[in-house]
Amino acid sequence: MVSVTDKHEKRMTYLCIIEVQLCCVSLFEHLEPHELHSCIFVNRQWCKISITILWRSPFYECNLLRNKWRSLNLLARTCLLCLDDNKRELLTNESIPLPSISSGQQPIFDYPSLFRVINIEIICTMSDAWVISNKGKCITSEYCKKVLRKTLIEHLLERAEMIHFINLDEFNIKPIINKNALNLRRLKKIRFSSPTTDRKNSSIDNISTFSENVSIFSTLTNNLLHIIVENHKQHGSFIEYESDTKALAELVRNQGSLKCLEISGYYMNISSIFESLKGKTTTLTKLSLNRVDLNFISQNAINSWISCVNLKSIEIQNCKIVEEIYFNSGQQIFPNLKKLVFVNHVAKFPINFIIQIIKSTNKNLEYIKFELDHLTSVNQLSLINTVIHHCPNLLHLNVDELLNSQLIQILDSCRKLRELKFDTSNEFDNNTFIEFAKHIPQTLKYLYINVDYYPFPDTFRMFINNLNDVNLKVLHISNGEEELGNECREILEKHGIISSRIHSYQPFL
Repeated sequence: MVSVTDKHEKRMTYLCIIEVQLCCVSLFEHLEPHELHSCIFVNRQWCKISITILWRSPFYECNLLRNKWRSLNLLARTCLLCLDDNKRELLTNESIPLPSISSGQQPIFDYPSLFRVINIEIICTMSDAWVISNKGKCITSEYCKKVLRKTLIEHLLERAEMIHFINLDEFNIKPIINKNALNLRRLKKIRFSSPTTDRKNSSIDNISTFSENVSIFSTLTNNLLHIIVENHKQHGSFIEYESDTKALAELVRNQGSLKCLEISGYYMNISSIFESLKGKTTTLTKLSLNRVDLNFISQNAINSWISCVNLKSIEIQNCKIVEEIYFNSGQQIFPNLKKLVFVNHVAKFPINFIIQIIKSTNKNLEYIKFELDHLTSVNQLSLINTVIHHCPNLLHLNVDELLNSQLIQILDSCRKLRELKFDTSNEFDNNTFIEFAKHIPQTLKYLYINVDYYPFPDTFRMFINNLNDVNLKVLHISNGEEELGNECREILEKHGIISSRIHSYQPFL
């Protein structure tokens, strides 16, 4: 008979083992792939944890390797070894060569079940790599590629128990999806991408239109947190655009907890997409618009957008708009906004729209990036002055054009800055550089300057003497041609300052 003490000891031992495993998982999450690979050979427990993490997104790791084609071929081999008997028989009947399984060499793990990321494009490339490497054994390679793509997509979608992200990319092959599959209902992130060319005459079977793919997932899941849409169509018809827009609006409307929405390449009316945000007033935290035409946006769409009061990040890049979009004056529309990116390389953009956003943030902005090719000097002045007066809590500022006077004003008003990147075509001389140091806030760690000027060593010494207890970590000066001289580098290194670019403090990225 087992005593109460023995039961207690066994329970405590079991809890300790679980605790150790949880600690290992937490630690291993932060290791690089090559470090995890070493952990595989330590013991059985470490092996299981490492394999589970490594196989969440093996496609990504293959892309990073030098011999990508060979890596994808090996990945295809492993996936084929994990096929069930029915799929193996199907491929055999289609004369597609399969890796031989020797006795005792069955895969230790069911690797497809560990996938959390499914990348349709790379599955197709992986299938092609296998067929090409076995070209002599395939009767018709193009047909074999089609069959193998379809089989592997179907198998991985079925077996991936904890699937998190599906990347449909440009191939847009209509997957064979079981609409009752529980794993797909747990999907959190998806990326749709329309083809760059007309694929009507493509050799790929089962091509679905962009709207068909979107509609499939619109009925399949309502738990998406992140939707990415990239439209590469250059000459789509109005009907195609309208169909795509309606499908996307329905997908957005059906998601109960959507947090991030990224839209790229829409040059038709997308009001219906914005109007579908009406029910996302408290959940949506990031909105990214790239190459989107805002000229036809309706007032109802604008009202739905500005009702998303929990937005923390807005990115507007190379979008079209002729007339100003106005919000209610004085209203704090985006009181929780932390990050604003505004990039404009294509055409004139009404700057008051961006100024309204900045003023509506209740001075909470912490990250700003501006690239302003087409702004007039008056508009540039208005925008920078708005930053000076309404962004005292900035941590990161990246601006492609600053006047010397504006630079000093920004440093004096934004006393929490940790990173500053700026370009200037102004006359930037030794005196300006030395004076600049007197205004740098103590919080600044990373300073990147792109300017047609290099300070002399004596100027560097005076700059450092004027820093006033600033604990600067990186000072990178670039004029696009010369490198910083050795003597200047030594002066910086003597004070613990790095002179080359490094990964810096970038919140929200």
